[in-house]
Amino acid sequence: MPYFFDAHCHLMTFDEPDFIMFLKQIGGNISKEAFNSMLSPDYLLDFRNKKLPLKVGNLINVMSHSQSQIAEIIERDLQGQYLAANEKAFATTERFTFSAHSFDKYVICPMVMDFTSAQALEDIYYNTRSSKDAFWHADKMLASIDLFYQNKPATLLEILPFAGINPPAYTIDEIERWLHSYFNNYDPQEHYQNKERAHFFGIKFYPPLGFNPWPDDKDERAKAEVIYSYAEKHHIPVTTHCDDEGYRTTDIEISHHHTNPETWRHVLEKYPLLKLNFAHFGRQYQRTHFMRKQEAWRNTIIDLALTYDNVYADFSFNGVAVDYYSDLSNRLTQLKKGEQRRLKERLMFGSDFMINLTKVSSYHQYLKNFEEADLPIDDKLAYAGDNCRRFLFEKVH
Repeated sequence: MPYFFDAHCHLMTFDEPDFIMFLKQIGGNISKEAFNSMLSPDYLLDFRNKKLPLKVGNLINVMSHSQSQIAEIIERDLQGQYLAANEKAFATTERFTFSAHSFDKYVICPMVMDFTSAQALEDIYYNTRSSKDAFWHADKMLASIDLFYQNKPATLLEILPFAGINPPAYTIDEIERWLHSYFNNYDPQEHYQNKERAHFFGIKFYPPLGFNPWPDDKDERAKAEVIYSYAEKHHIPVTTHCDDEGYRTTDIEISHHHTNPETWRHVLEKYPLLKLNFAHFGRQYQRTHFMRKQEAWRNTIIDLALTYDNVYADFSFNGVAVDYYSDLSNRLTQLKKGEQRRLKERLMFGSDFMINLTKVSSYHQYLKNFEEADLPIDDKLAYAGDNCRRFLFEKVH
């Protein structure tokens, strides 16, 4: 049966981020962060936009809901419950339609963010750290999915979450316990969500929180390799954040080093069967001092995808501007035909909802941008269909 996939979104609420570490990073590097914002005019907040307060308010309102309620918001938006009377919805209660193609289910893959930091809080008075760790975030997501299906037994949505972890914040024993807790019974043959007991379908890394995918320190590397080895052995897909912006609790240069896809080349050399998705397709918002756009990260991902059979990229958030897809198409045409075909089999549609609400009005609008994009329909269907299915479910050998 045909399913339509959003390979990268969020059901994030305000009680999840570690705002203390974020403020600590920004407050200690105000001039550097301000300069970075000047060199990244295309990123999150466009202060020239008179509607910015409404956009931010829209985002805040969504994040003020619970995770299960945010999933309901997505479904209601697909069904047109927020649209004006003359606008066409993408879905009914039973079917999703995209460019005259019909789908039985709409699949979302919410990324769980583990905001736990390895840094101490010694410079603030109340320095007791919150107990919201990777286990707390994971349990919260699973409970929310269970609640969603209890409330919506006939839902159009399939929710396939990725569990997040920030390895520097844990001992190797804690990481092994985390893997055992959430992936001990992992089976890629069980394609869709168990409505009786929700479970995870992948692992999420977020380097700007201080995670180096291939650290020099042998103990830190051992932590990462426990996860890579386990994921490769059990065919568990891994998604890593890969643009040069986003929520950051480390210095900009350190964050960029850790996030740079080149760092993952060492990982793939040792774990060549690892199913690895570079989120945001390596988008670099920071421009050079001459305000020229940078594409080195995207080019590195293309090289890795053409070298390793299980490297993917989603273009979540990028589609807030419909002209992004024209740029993507132009980059594809620069490849040889065989390379172009191989890369097209590794690209995945993603929304980055609700973060994308700083740039678009709704989930519906983001989907509409994709539907109207200057791309062949067969490519669109592959990006939101078979490519995602292979990344999520296919065993590799």
